[in-house]
Amino acid sequence: MYPNPTDDYLNFVGLDKYTNIKIIDLTGKVVISESFSKKLDVQNLDEGFYLLKFQMEPQLKTLNS
Repeated sequence: MYPNPTDDYLNFVGLDKYTNIKIIDLTGKVVISESFSKKLDVQNLDEGFYLLKFQMEPQLKTLNS
C-alpha cells in the first residue's frame, strides 16, 4: 500500500482479485467498503487515523491423487 499518508488515492500491490477492502474509522464505523481495486479513492475521507481490513474470499481447491 502506498503512499502513506495520502490525501487522494491509495495504491495496492499483491492483492488477490477476490479481496474486499474496508476502511474503518476509530469509532468502528466502516467508511469505505470496496471490492478488489488496485487504486482506492480516499479524497472524501476526513484527515485522521483509519484501520484497513483486507478480506480474502475462500478459494476451493481440488486435489487429485
